[in-house]
Amino acid sequence: MACAGIACVLPPTTARAQVALGLAATSDYRVRGVSYSDRRPTLSASLSGDFANGIYAGAQAVGQDAAEGHLRLLGHQEYLGYAQRLSDGRSWEVGVDNQRYEGYGPTPIRLTYTEAYAGLSSRNLSARLYYSPNYNGRDHHIAYLEANAVIRPADGWRITGHAGVFEPLNTWTFVRRRPRYDGRVEVVVGASMYF
Repeated sequence: MACAGIACVLPPTTARAQVALGLAATSDYRVRGVSYSDRRPTLSASLSGDFANGIYAGAQAVGQDAAEGHLRLLGHQEYLGYAQRLSDGRSWEVGVDNQRYEGYGPTPIRLTYTEAYAGLSSRNLSARLYYSPNYNGRDHHIAYLEANAVIRPADGWRITGHAGVFEPLNTWTFVRRRPRYDGRVEVVVGASMYF
């Protein structure tokens, strides 16, 4: 998936607090390996805040280039978490997020769920474990484990890699209980503006 983005950082209200606005374009919008935009381009707008006490929060809306030639809302997500830096430079985090998508295509895919997560990260590597008790339906329990890496070859450029495994924890009607794997590489071009 190819990406391009622009971020605007607003002045902090307290020491080390930061609020950011983001805009990103992608060639295909995927959630854990599944395309929800029918392999068509999307445009995302986001708002996030990282605060001095370790709390962070954000929201994102994703618009899609529909076949009819107009932009439509593909979905949205919201999150709230807490992160703490360790003495060795790594960080741990816990949080919760909510996501809702209504995909596009001949047989539209709908997805809605809330999940909790815990993670560990360093400057270039991170891992998170997610758990949802209501993945796209009542009593659909899932776990998802992901690992991510980033390389910064030049100012404003990032190359990211992602690998994940999706594991149903109970049997769903018409769904076999087996893991699903996904991976991706992204090239991100970004610029920051400070006011």
